[in-house]
Amino acid sequence: MMDTAHISTWLAIIAISSALQVLMLLGGAFALFRIYRRLMSIITAFEREHVGPMVARVNGVIDGVHVVIEDVHDVIGRVKSADDSVRHALSRTAERATHTAARVRSGIWPAIGLGRGILAAVGAFRRRRAPLDDSRTSRVVYEGGTHHVRS
Repeated sequence: MMDTAHISTWLAIIAISSALQVLMLLGGAFALFRIYRRLMSIITAFEREHVGPMVARVNGVIDGVHVVIEDVHDVIGRVKSADDSVRHALSRTAERATHTAARVRSGIWPAIGLGRGILAAVGAFRRRRAPLDDSRTSRVVYEGGTHHVRS
């Protein structure tokens, strides 16, 4: 069997190595905490010196762009309103012109028809022709041919 003295020695060695491991882990954690604090101070200084002014400039530009976009939307709204007004005025004018043309036509057509009738009557009386004689009948005589016959 084993000697209990050897077991105690091994247990002492394990306890000492465990204590050393705990101390090394605590030292590593303390070193990492110090590195973390130093990095955070460096990051904070960088943000304050470089990122802060850049963010302020970007915000200024964005605000300027936002104002320009609002102005553009305002102008677009005005243009759409003006376009709607012009379209409405044009449709109203076209409707009125159509209505006026219809009224003018309904009032003038009888006079135009009467004038054309009078002109046709005068022309018919003025161009009265003598009855057909033999020299004129030759024009209406059938001259033959089959070009008019369907097959």
